[in-house]
Amino acid sequence: MVKKEALRTRLALGWEVERAIATDKHDQTLPEYTYNGRTMTLRGWAERIGTTYHTLYKRVVTQDLSIGDALALGPGSAKHEEPLTAFGETKAIHQWAVDPRANATATTISKRVKAGWSARQAITEEPVHRHGLGSGAPWAAFGRRMGLPDWARLSQISEQTLRKQMDHHAMTLQDALQSLGWLPDWHGRATDVIQINALDLQPGDLVVEVGEGEEQLLSVRRTAVSPEFATGRAAAATGRSTAVRSAHVPVSRPARLSEPTSDPRAARAR
Repeated sequence: MVKKEALRTRLALGWEVERAIATDKHDQTLPEYTYNGRTMTLRGWAERIGTTYHTLYKRVVTQDLSIGDALALGPGSAKHEEPLTAFGETKAIHQWAVDPRANATATTISKRVKAGWSARQAITEEPVHRHGLGSGAPWAAFGRRMGLPDWARLSQISEQTLRKQMDHHAMTLQDALQSLGWLPDWHGRATDVIQINALDLQPGDLVVEVGEGEEQLLSVRRTAVSPEFATGRAAAATGRSTAVRSAHVPVSRPARLSEPTSDPRAARAR
């Protein structure tokens, strides 16, 4: 027996009357659709681009569009239409959500970008299924509050390093992040954390962590330094070195004690 609400919904979605009445709820088969190497039900694809199941159903079943064409129409509103650049390409967030490289829905990608994630990270990282951000008590920094694992993911600095910096130096999380060279707007001004030898340090490098191996590699965040800054810094260093070499500081010698005369009587006569 089909309920009235279900019957209305089926008819509104374009079902034939006989099928809408005769098909039992438990007898329904959920067809799957494949696009860009990924196979899901319509409900799954609808969630992927941030639209409703009914909207996508009408496109595919009623309007007889292919799943690719139906997904290309987006959510049906301005939602998730904002452009996002990653992998050298720029397209709408809902288009990134159905990209073969994506591992998150359009809604998740949008939230991540607004939270300060890099575009590539927001698109490719698989969601961690949990009830809230992070684990344990939230940490406050730069006007935001979230778990330390989320701060580690956002800043690309390990949770262990952040804890060590805070515990050993009695720092707040914000001070620890700044001391390790991270600010909320650093994206675009620096590359990801890289490992180098100490001899390869450059002006502007911010040391995040010192390795414990024999090579003792340094994990640094390399910030772009302008040629003028680098030239000025080198000139200043040369000037200081020259000044140290050329400066002559006279060294005072201790005064010598007068030697006693050889004749004690002459001394008494004085």
